[in-house]
Amino acid sequence: MTSKRTKYPLLWVLLFAIITLISCKKTLPEPDPKPDLNPLESYMLIATGTTGNLTAMLYAEDSLIVGYNRLWVLLRDDKGQNVSTPLNLSFHPLMDMGTMSHASPVEHPLSADTPGVYMGAVVFTMPSGAMGSWMLSLDIEGTGGNPVASIDWNVNIKTPTQTRLLSFEGNINQEKLFVSLVEPRKPQVGINPFEITIHKRETGMSYPAVTHYTVTFDPQMPTMGHGSPNNVQPVHIGDGHYEGKANFTMTGLWRLHLTIKDGTETVKDGISFDVTF
Repeated sequence: MTSKRTKYPLLWVLLFAIITLISCKKTLPEPDPKPDLNPLESYMLIATGTTGNLTAMLYAEDSLIVGYNRLWVLLRDDKGQNVSTPLNLSFHPLMDMGTMSHASPVEHPLSADTPGVYMGAVVFTMPSGAMGSWMLSLDIEGTGGNPVASIDWNVNIKTPTQTRLLSFEGNINQEKLFVSLVEPRKPQVGINPFEITIHKRETGMSYPAVTHYTVTFDPQMPTMGHGSPNNVQPVHIGDGHYEGKANFTMTGLWRLHLTIKDGTETVKDGISFDVTF
């Protein structure tokens, strides 16, 4: 008598293969997760550094310039995933001029809405070139203050086509001051955001924000001989940022005249930023 197993040999072979495939599939390791999408891909990648299992990518809106630069840091692990663990980041810019070196004003990166993304700023006070070279260091610490990583980037700082940074000695105590034009970045006819930062040189390595000044500005068109109405004078909003609004009534060259006071005493006047569009 012929058994069912010998009567249908092909059926038994297929059944055995299916059982074997299912059992093997259960023991296969799970694939690595796909890397996170990069929320900063529309910005310019300035530099990348890797230490241990951590990669830090530095982004900016454009090439780095003398003046105020918004900077973003993206942290990823060795699997390409954004680091979700809360960390404390700090920027440390250094200009090496051979016989001497100095830092510059900074705003240390703070966590953004996306895990692994941090936003800060650096005010570079001079261009890279014959006078010296800039290094930007990123220190990363855990929430308890324990060091996690440190990354150094050599960065190239360009001189912008129109000045975005004014440096001078103030009339009070002859302090060295740095005034950066933050806004407008993309000027247009009508009401524009107007924003500056003010820092002072305490030492070659310390540039704290100045938070107690009064700033007024007057937009004028030197080639046309007129100003504009409905400007909003800037007020301090925090961390040395002074924010108002500028009204540009037409395209062309606008000169933004600044007066800075400490109480009733004039710290500086007769200074200006040019904006052309």
